[in-house]
Amino acid sequence: MKKLLTIAIPTFNRAELLDQQLQRLHKELSGLEEYCNILVSNNQSTDETAAVIEKWQAQLPNFSLFTQENNIGAVRNIAWCLQNADTPFVWALSDDDPLIEGSLRGIIKRLQDNPDLAVMVLNYASFNSKDGSHQSEQRFELTEDESDANGKNLFASRLSRGALGALVFTSALIYRSDYARKAIESWPDGHVNLLYQLYITASCATRGRFLITHENCIEYMDGRSFFLKDKQLQVQMKLIDVPQIYARLIRIGYPRTLCMQLFLNHMKGKHFNGMRMWLQIGKNALKHPLRSLKGLGVLAQSFAVIWRADRSGPQGVVH
Repeated sequence: MKKLLTIAIPTFNRAELLDQQLQRLHKELSGLEEYCNILVSNNQSTDETAAVIEKWQAQLPNFSLFTQENNIGAVRNIAWCLQNADTPFVWALSDDDPLIEGSLRGIIKRLQDNPDLAVMVLNYASFNSKDGSHQSEQRFELTEDESDANGKNLFASRLSRGALGALVFTSALIYRSDYARKAIESWPDGHVNLLYQLYITASCATRGRFLITHENCIEYMDGRSFFLKDKQLQVQMKLIDVPQIYARLIRIGYPRTLCMQLFLNHMKGKHFNGMRMWLQIGKNALKHPLRSLKGLGVLAQSFAVIWRADRSGPQGVVH
């Protein structure tokens, strides 16, 4: 029987967290082995990751390993996972986002019940990774699944209502594999953008059903993301990556009015603390004037692409 879902785990130097996640999967897969493959992409870890993988290879069914020749970076490793699934659906599950017990069975059922599914967004609770305190009981406050056969409409609606973080959250996103591959092929160097997965999600949403689960399936541990700890990467994300993605959405058919509103809201700091965001960008400009000047150039180019676009959609490309 052909498997339905590849659960792909991109990992680098987090052996303990990987061990915990594989232990959860071992329990979840009981009775569901016929539906799932497990793929681990080891991004040239130098800790005990190899030993953890060897331990679980003997216990987990349908387990495969790929070790990258070089450390290709976190975003590119995620993209590699999405490109190399050999099942109809693919889920890049981070090693640090705990899978909630019993959730896999519901995920499999939804995949079976929705043959036109392009993207599934898994609801999640948020916790502070330092002290374990609750930050949010449920990202999307739903009592039943939210679903639209025209995935583009639901994606645009949720993005315009401030769900950027959820729509780029790796562990919360399951794609139809061939749609994810097509998205990556349409922007092969997009991995330089920290929000590349928002583009992949948007692209997949144009091809079929978009579904958000009403119950939580995973837990988000706030504070562990590598780019949230690096001020330079934060500036890159705010000054370059977010505006560039909004300009890219026009190219794949999203309306100019939506992209312009998203761009303007970003400039006002809707998704980030506005004053803090611009202070951070200003401080970075003083330390790295040439790099900041280049970033402002990309920002201006992104705005120009959106401004020039007609209301029917795709025009420019932002590099």
